[in-house]
Parts: sequence; C-alpha cells; structure tokens
Amino acid sequence: MASDKSRKRVAKKYGDMPDKWDDWHVRLPDPKDQIRVIDLYHKSGSMSKSEFVRARLLGEQFKVITVDKSAVEYYRKLSELTAQV
Repeated sequence: MASDKSRKRVAKKYGDMPDKWDDWHVRLPDPKDQIRVIDLYHKSGSMSKSEFVRARLLGEQFKVITVDKSAVEYYRKLSELTAQV
C-alpha cells in the first residue's frame, strides 16, 4: 500500500480535476477537416485559436468577415464622395 506521504505527493503533483482541464490538444486526422477548420478560423475574426475553439465548443455565435476585393475601389470612391459633402 502507498503511504500517506506518497499520496500527498501524487495529489500535489497532479492537482485536482479542474487543474487538469486547463490544457486541451485536438487532432484532426482528415486533411479536408483541417483545411475547413483553418478556413473557418480565418473567416471568424477571432483573436486567437483558443477563443475560436472555445466559442465553437460552447455553441456561441460567430461572425464571418469577408472582403469583396472588387468592391473595395467602389467603397473608397464612395467614402471620398461622402467626405466632400
């Protein structure tokens, strides 16, 4: 049997259950899934990957930001026009 000292060392070394849950590692073995998740992350506008994953796991809504490069020139000219008025 383990002595009380060794039990205390194990408890101190590994901590309580909530401490074990603060670090996650996820593998996506299918390259198609990897590409899809990376694409969604880039479109989400999240500040970090962990923020993106946390929001997805908890079912929070996220926004997708897209830039229509053909409309950029139109928006620039429209902004100049409204600035003149």
